[in-house]
Amino acid sequence: MSELVVGLYNWHDAGYCVLKDGRLIEHIEVERYNRLKESPGDSLKYFREGYLAKESLQMEDVDHWVSPFPAHNLESGSGVNYDTHDHLPKEKINYYPHHLCHAAHAYFSSDVNDSIILTLDSAGLDENNRAVSTCAYYAEGNKIEKIFDISNEVMSLGNLWGRFTRFVFKMSSGYPRGHQAGSVMAMAALGDPAKYLQSLFNA
Repeated sequence: MSELVVGLYNWHDAGYCVLKDGRLIEHIEVERYNRLKESPGDSLKYFREGYLAKESLQMEDVDHWVSPFPAHNLESGSGVNYDTHDHLPKEKINYYPHHLCHAAHAYFSSDVNDSIILTLDSAGLDENNRAVSTCAYYAEGNKIEKIFDISNEVMSLGNLWGRFTRFVFKMSSGYPRGHQAGSVMAMAALGDPAKYLQSLFNA
């Protein structure tokens, strides 16, 4: 009998992810539907009206529910409150470290059986409620173990890149157009490496 695991997230980049027997089946982000970059949203609503409806399944058919820390990320987002726990009690959801969720998504959506995984972000909470910016993991089979992490207080490459996006490339790094750091990274391969060099040091 197959095992269905569903991940939910309501804050920026809200969405859901479905794993069936450890393999990625579906992953959607709310921004792809409402066209608002980095949009929060009711991930459970999208999951129920999307995946469950088209597969003719019920909430009870999901074996495990997961979400990244903090636990209240499913209750609100950008000033909007959601009724997630009216439909899905907290005790049915397992919460995991922010960076582990990124690592798991990258690993289980690939075809490799073992890997070293490096995650870099502006910040994310671990199981001890610490804000960490960088983590390294070793993954083999269906297990992922952390090798090391770097506290957000020590170094945050994500925060640095956000600063570059805003002050060097003069692009949005928050409301109302979302964070355009990804756009800068996408264009980097086509740019002139010397053009902004001094500006990067000045930022």
